Amino acid sequence: MSDAELLPLAAEQAFARSIDELAQQIPEFETDRQAIEAGGKELIDDFGIDPSLFADQTSTLMFGALAQRNAQLEINRQNMTTDEYGRQKTFIADATILLARDKSALYPELERHIDAEPDMDDEHLAAVYDQYTNPDVSAELATAMHDSDLLDGVRSKLGIARGQEQPFTVRVLDVASDMTLNGMQPDSDDSPESRAKVATYRQEADRLKQNGQAFREAIGDSNELPIAWVQVVNDEKQLVLPLPIATKILHPETVKSSHYRPADRVREQAFLEHEFVHTQGGLNVDGETFFGVGLEELRAEHFSGNKHGYNDAKAFALDLQVVGGLDIGQIMEDAAASGDWNDVYVGIANKLGLQRALEIAMLTPAGYDDPNKPIQQDVQHYLSGYDAITQKVHDAVADNPEALAATDAAIDRMANVMITMWDKGDVYLSQRERMGLKFVTGKIRQRRTELMQAAGQEKQ
Repeated sequence: MSDAELLPLAAEQAFARSIDELAQQIPEFETDRQAIEAGGKELIDDFGIDPSLFADQTSTLMFGALAQRNAQLEINRQNMTTDEYGRQKTFIADATILLARDKSALYPELERHIDAEPDMDDEHLAAVYDQYTNPDVSAELATAMHDSDLLDGVRSKLGIARGQEQPFTVRVLDVASDMTLNGMQPDSDDSPESRAKVATYRQEADRLKQNGQAFREAIGDSNELPIAWVQVVNDEKQLVLPLPIATKILHPETVKSSHYRPADRVREQAFLEHEFVHTQGGLNVDGETFFGVGLEELRAEHFSGNKHGYNDAKAFALDLQVVGGLDIGQIMEDAAASGDWNDVYVGIANKLGLQRALEIAMLTPAGYDDPNKPIQQDVQHYLSGYDAITQKVHDAVADNPEALAATDAAIDRMANVMITMWDKGDVYLSQRERMGLKFVTGKIRQRRTELMQAAGQEKQ
């Protein structure tokens, strides 16, 4: 056999071995194995898939879902329009290349469609970070994070003992933005001493903000400076904070403004914990944003107290619990206890099926739309947002009286909460609708109206 013949065969064998392992956790892999293997063979041949793709169990799970979808598409082809068949086939192709990337023979010709903006050279990136790093505060914060009780709360939730974290480094940069400087400006009473303190602060703040602008330009990022983030340089995870945020966390007494509230302090601590979670494993497959980034942000939010944002993803998770009984938070806690984050995908697949697990993994939260990633944009357009998936989950249990009763009970509970909130309930429901979550929201609105009418109340 030639190498061209041996490579697909090796990939098919690697896929089959991985299915053997997954079938022990996800029965659907066993019950639909013939179709999954047939659909997988076609994708392996068409995309020149390298066997190494199947070394990762989550990648195999996603590929298996695509293979199943591919096989089912061919079975249903005669009952579909040409346009619908082409649309679904394109989605499968797009998702396969995003999953495989450089493990596909087609990667060189599709690379610019996967990411039109090449990654910055690690050597240059490291040099920029080194230029703006404050070594003293970095060392102080690293000691506090690794050796004190600063992160004991989130460590406990993740089931990690102090000193047993996955390795990462801490960088504090001499940069700032108006947002990160919140609370640092001294209150002024118009006395000469007060004016001098304000002038000193402004001089330092201007220096840090100028550094922040120069830093963002040097790394090719036009977005506002975050409160905290994780950067991977030379395969090393780095948890990065601007100097004002690190200073407020390490030395709360440095906060000078009476406008800085306790809630601000809690929120900034939550940002630190959120990013710490990102350093400890992850759900975004292969560290990319194509599969699992929404689930990864939910994971970081769940274990840091749900104070950071990603409200659209969190509302979607709630909708999945309402219509499908999927408790993502509990699944994540179980995975933390087991020490295997792939258990999150296993739990979703076993509850909702392989196809919904695939779609949930590929859906991205607000803020991740990137025009430099046209194939991913096409995938998001095909998926049609949160409600399209919620509707599919609901339709799947339409003939299950027990599941429908559970959904109705959940809608009742939420409608009653909205009644107690009055106008704030309307604000919350309107926010959900603006985020594209209209299916469950509509049911809540309808049930709230019914309950209020039954009680003789009116909602203007």
